[in-house]
Amino acid sequence: YSHFKTEAYQKAIASFEDYRQRQTGKPANERYTDALVRLADCYFARSTYKKALKFYSKAISREHKSVPYALFQKGIIRGLQGEKDEKIRLLRQLTQNHQESPYMDDALFEIGNVYFIRGDYRMAYNQFRYLTQDYQNSSFYRLAFLKMGLVRYNQNRTQPAIRQFKTVVQKFPYSQEAKEAIDQLKHDRSEERFSRNA
Repeated sequence: YSHFKTEAYQKAIASFEDYRQRQTGKPANERYTDALVRLADCYFARSTYKKALKFYSKAISREHKSVPYALFQKGIIRGLQGEKDEKIRLLRQLTQNHQESPYMDDALFEIGNVYFIRGDYRMAYNQFRYLTQDYQNSSFYRLAFLKMGLVRYNQNRTQPAIRQFKTVVQKFPYSQEAKEAIDQLKHDRSEERFSRNA
């Protein structure tokens, strides 16, 4: 664990692999499952995604408290590999089966982002709205409000977009999200002036 905490991932991999080998044939315990997750994390940190997926899957199969985290990490890896449908499937498994998990808001935001990038704005909006309604303490709370405005903007729904950007500025006046919302409002006004003069 000390190698893992100091980001000496190759040494940590060797230690976790050694521990895993020594546990073969013994009854599984919580420490063993935790070692599987940490081993997967080491491989993930080194971008060795195939092995990371293997060990996250092993941890998930043990139905341990780390299942939501392992599902989330697998979803992120699938996204990095360009497998967006699989990313959504894994993150939805997390949001449907582990609603008390501390990774719920992360999963909702990631799902919303996949839909946003794809241009499936209705689905993206629903994810961001759910996050803002149920996860006010989330680190993604402000950004989800901004994304809802960007969704409306990309749908060419100018007035709802403007209202949403104004909400961001009013609710979070000194935030980075408010700055971006102000920039978006300025952009909307300049586009409006251009179309009137065209």
